Parts: sequence; C-alpha cells; structure tokens
Amino acid sequence: MRILLSFFLILFSGTAFAESACPPSQERIGPAEIRRECDAKTGMVTQEEWRVDGKLSRENGPARVSVKGDAVEQEWYLNGEAHPDPGPSLVHYDPETKFVDREEWLKNGNPHREDHPAIIYYDPSTGKVVKEEWYLNGKQQKAPE
Repeated sequence: MRILLSFFLILFSGTAFAESACPPSQERIGPAEIRRECDAKTGMVTQEEWRVDGKLSRENGPARVSVKGDAVEQEWYLNGEAHPDPGPSLVHYDPETKFVDREEWLKNGNPHREDHPAIIYYDPSTGKVVKEEWYLNGKQQKAPE
C-alpha cells in the first residue's frame, strides 16, 4: 500500500485540511498547479487536484483527493493517465472507520489489472477482503479458479 495513505487519511479526516478556511483556489509548486474546491457553506476543502500542463499528474502522491461527506477518495495519475504502479489508481476510505474499503486499478479510465482483481472491496472494520472483481480493459472477467 502506498506510503502516503496514512498521511492523507490524517490530513483529510477532520484535522487541518477539513477544518481550515478554504485556501486560495490555485497555487503553484514547481511545474504543478494545485487547484482546490471548497464547500461554500463550511469553507472546507472538498477537492484538491495536482495538474501539470493541464493534466492530472503527481509522482509522489495522489493527483486528486476528494472529500464527499465524511468519505475520502484518492486518485493517482501521472501525465493524465491513471497509474496503478506500485498500488491502486483509486483508494476509497470508509467515512466512519476511516479505513480503506475499496481499491481500484484503472487503465485509460477503466478497471484493468492483469493476474489480480481490478477492484477489491474490504470490510472497513476488519480490513478483510469481502469481494473481488476482475477486469481487463474495462470488461469484467470471471475470477480464476
């Protein structure tokens, strides 16, 4: 699992990120433009995107982090392409337990993973796998026997 997952979970689970007034909507760090969207009523940041040349892209962290209610999603992109190496392209956290409850590997925006399930669902209280879905290029496959 990615090293930064715990950092972002802390960051987006009711601490400084969620409680602060909304920061400027755009800033630059090196070649990356960072865009933030906020909830108009609360001032809480609801989405942060890292873009290079207009494309979602970040080498050492998620390029998009979204807060939907109490749930958090991280999406990993490099040069506009979902990149699953070394882990999933999308990680979703359970709003109550704050543990991972779904991971997805994507290729060209579609579920895709060779030799392993492309979507894995976890029990958010135990972390045990409860369901696996196998896809190649967005087409669901039967799980190997």
